[in-house]
Amino acid sequence: MSYIKDRINRLKKALTQNYTKEDCNVILQDTSDVTEILDKSIGKKPYRIATSGYSFPQPEYEKTTFKFLKELDKQLGSDKTGYVTTPALSDGSIYDITTRVGGLKPENMVLFTTKRYWEGTELDTFRKDVNMRKYTKAPIYAFPDTKTYADATANASNVLVCTGGRKVAVTEIVEALKRKSKVVLLINENLQNEGFNWQKGNVDSAAKYFLDYMIKCQKDLPQTQELDLDFLKTHPGRITQLLRVYFVTDNDESIKSAAIRSSGFLKGKTAYDFWPSKADEIDKEPGAVQRQVDQKAAIEHMLKTGERKFLYS
Repeated sequence: MSYIKDRINRLKKALTQNYTKEDCNVILQDTSDVTEILDKSIGKKPYRIATSGYSFPQPEYEKTTFKFLKELDKQLGSDKTGYVTTPALSDGSIYDITTRVGGLKPENMVLFTTKRYWEGTELDTFRKDVNMRKYTKAPIYAFPDTKTYADATANASNVLVCTGGRKVAVTEIVEALKRKSKVVLLINENLQNEGFNWQKGNVDSAAKYFLDYMIKCQKDLPQTQELDLDFLKTHPGRITQLLRVYFVTDNDESIKSAAIRSSGFLKGKTAYDFWPSKADEIDKEPGAVQRQVDQKAAIEHMLKTGERKFLYS
């Protein structure tokens, strides 16, 4: 009887323990080669999803983003999805949202950060119901700098879902396209963030900024250092074949519809899959994503005015 009481007391203590970063399983990494990491974690999953967005709460952001990722996970099959995110699980951040969808098991999730980011991570900003026992056991891979971290994230994933974010998220979009990974830009129309914040002089939503600059061709927008125009100008087929834009509101049907269409895109094959030997030719193909944006504008025009415009199939 005393053994059972002791065991219960130990469990209670474990649940209420005040964990610190010293309790965490941090593994220093020198290079962006993630082959070994994938072998031990999500490497066999057909959909290895990196998510980018906001590292702090945003109005109208958390619920919509969570519902979209949760529905996308369901549509793709939870047993087929693995996630790449950071260990900075501040309440309401994209990293916290991603972890809620994927869980903290090594077969479902890999946690990447940099030494500097890890130093700035504060565990007391996490949701109160984060399972800290699992968290402290999960491997946290710390890279020496942002460039190596971004490369490692791109190497570990074959899908990027960008839900907003700042200039680092722009880098993540470009790096994903360079590796022929599929990219989903989720445009949450309830967010007040513009693509570029003219007052602050920086990117305020990477998803909107990339849409405005690279697809809508708003050339009055400043080019960010992270946007590798030389590569994208000579490889327009990467945008045509590998990137899709989905617009959502806080309406559940809107979110579900976007997740279903996004899963269809991720499950489908691209020209790169069908004709790998013709990758150089496919790279030069101009952007069909523009037609998707034009189609949305035509639909909105028709709903407002009743006037029909030509819609792309």
